[in-house]
Amino acid sequence: MLKRFMFASLAFIGLIVPGAFALALLAAPAARPEPLQQAGYDRSLVDAAAGIAAMQTRVKGLAAASDGGSATPRGSIF
Repeated sequence: MLKRFMFASLAFIGLIVPGAFALALLAAPAARPEPLQQAGYDRSLVDAAAGIAAMQTRVKGLAAASDGGSATPRGSIF
């Protein structure tokens, strides 16, 4: 009796699982191709990189200018 039950269970799983997977593949929507890259994308990326480089240069210049004076006293107050 157990042998028959095991055979029926395996046969059921062996038929249902692949069938359900095949139906899921058939019911899935078709894959859409990715949209083509727009023409101005590379140009805007170059502009953004240039803007970041200019900002970094400005920040480094400000940091170098502020290194001359220090806010902490050099000698002991007391």
